Amino acid sequence: MAKILIVEDDEILASSLEMLLQHAGHECRTLRNGLEVLETARVFKPDLLLLDIMLPNGVCGFEVCRRIRRDPELYTLPILALSAMSHEEEVAHGLAQGADDFVTKPFEHQNLLRRIDMLLEIHASSEGIDSLTGLPSPDIIRHEVQRRVSGREKFAMVCAELTGLRELSRTYGNEARSRVIRHFARILQHSGEKMESAGVFVGHMGGGYFICLLEVGAVATFCKLVQRYWQEASKKLFGDGTTLGEFYKGGQVADLNVPRVLLCATATEGAASDSAKGLFETLAQLRTKALSSNVTGYFLDQRCGCLGATSSGESSRRTPSL
Repeated sequence: MAKILIVEDDEILASSLEMLLQHAGHECRTLRNGLEVLETARVFKPDLLLLDIMLPNGVCGFEVCRRIRRDPELYTLPILALSAMSHEEEVAHGLAQGADDFVTKPFEHQNLLRRIDMLLEIHASSEGIDSLTGLPSPDIIRHEVQRRVSGREKFAMVCAELTGLRELSRTYGNEARSRVIRHFARILQHSGEKMESAGVFVGHMGGGYFICLLEVGAVATFCKLVQRYWQEASKKLFGDGTTLGEFYKGGQVADLNVPRVLLCATATEGAASDSAKGLFETLAQLRTKALSSNVTGYFLDQRCGCLGATSSGESSRRTPSL
């Protein structure tokens, strides 16, 4: 049984939804508009929000999504949006405001129940902490990015990646790969701790991929710290004095392909047009261009003037830009 908060202005539909969900074993509470959603959610503590988009009194479902996602107490609450709108752009806009799923009206009851069960299962199975690194998991990362975007905060987003992990795993096994990832996670955390005033948030997306959120003006310094600490760690873990084989297996290993660090950064301006999806897409594009240039280092989205006009790589070649 889950606690579900229903926000629907159509009295007949709201009653029908409440009966349907109660019959399915859920506890429900219903509101007719979006004005009291946050206050009610803090008291009721729902496991899921079932939210109509077209609401009266000047607070539509999109605005409720934004308010939920920028609230430090409620921002991870799963939201299933309901709307008669079915146009692809409108659905995409709803998801960009923070909804986790979107069901168009009219809908089949069984389909709605399946979507609710799916969101509840995903939310329940996500502990929020990655077991390998002890850092926030992808779900928490996405919610944190959405919270900041919905609050129109100005912040930078850095994708930190260890390249060459596949080759390392083939040669030395998955345990060696896991230890390298854990060590890199500690380096990212340590770099953030050195920049306490920048409020660095570090999360693990999986594999060798990490997302770091921080103040815009601190990006270059943070990236340089990460590069420096990784270079120092590489000398200890992969150098002649202590090879990877000695560190993990107790034997001598030669010709080691040391994983390298690739850092790509973009930023928001705190504008209404900013979106979490757009940030992730920009980082993916920047990463593709950086990899195609065969240069490692850190690379800034040059469309963001607040990040600076240049980047620093391990090559004198021109920095890729978007």
